Amino acid sequence: MGEPQKVALVTGAKKGSGRGVAEQLAELGMTVLVGGRTRGARREAAAAISGHAITLDATVAAGVRRAARQIKDRFGRLDVLVNHAASLTLTSDPDEPFAALLPSAAYGPSKTACAR
Repeated sequence: MGEPQKVALVTGAKKGSGRGVAEQLAELGMTVLVGGRTRGARREAAAAISGHAITLDATVAAGVRRAARQIKDRFGRLDVLVNHAASLTLTSDPDEPFAALLPSAAYGPSKTACAR
């Protein structure tokens, strides 16, 4: 009997390099969970790789804990975590986009990695 299939969660996998990472993990034979805030986008991204969509806003600790419980209940474990949720829109104020980016890029990975 072979090893059980690894379970991976990728945040920010609805487009771009995050989606590319999710696709590569799926090609490696992993069960890939696409975590995100936008229902339609995460479902579409998950369907494209035969993965699973999971509601996850990496900036909200309670939501991250809920997602962690759902993953444990449904899949038993999480082997790979790719924190890729963040977006940046440049504006005329150089500080504005980075202030908006902090919740998802800085705090989100910590909350997601520490969730139980």
